Amino acid sequence: MNCSNCGTPLTDDLKFCPNCGTAVQPEPVQQTYAQPDTTQTDPYASQSYASQQSQSYAGSNPYGNASFAQAYSYSSPKFYDCGIEARDIALAVLLSVVTCGIYNIFWFIKMVEDVRKAANDQTSFTGGVTWLLTIITGGIYGWYWYYQAGKKMKYAKQVRNMPAEDNTEILYLVLSIFGFGIINMCLIQSDLNKMATVRQ
Repeated sequence: MNCSNCGTPLTDDLKFCPNCGTAVQPEPVQQTYAQPDTTQTDPYASQSYASQQSQSYAGSNPYGNASFAQAYSYSSPKFYDCGIEARDIALAVLLSVVTCGIYNIFWFIKMVEDVRKAANDQTSFTGGVTWLLTIITGGIYGWYWYYQAGKKMKYAKQVRNMPAEDNTEILYLVLSIFGFGIINMCLIQSDLNKMATVRQ
């Protein structure tokens, strides 16, 4: 290394040139970078990888449309035998009346859980939390839940290739607002019973 001003040879430990007193500027360090290996196959461009990813994400949205739902077969273990419990609707209504609504609370909580299972919904509130929020809000959250339940049940029918009615969520909302939540429960339980017993 030489002095940038007078050209005097310098050693690495000097900070100033002994001849002219110019400050020594360290030489820039040359860095080398390894070239990426372009011979490896991009896993995201693989057709098999794309197929696996499409299957892993299919059915994760409980509010998907019909074409999305039909693309995901009902034979998938995510939706087949998912633990939905069939119940006798007439007996459930009778027990709700006899127990002065106590059984109705139990039925509602279990129904919320079954709707979540049917739609593969792992993000919404559990049955107990849903019932508690309904009580705290004076029934308003219950209206919201019935509206969402209509969407989820329609989606659950679509992924199982079952007939799905349009505007089910509107029907559930209107019935719940006018105090006919028990009718909503009967309608939802009827659909859940079909999903619990159907086999392909």
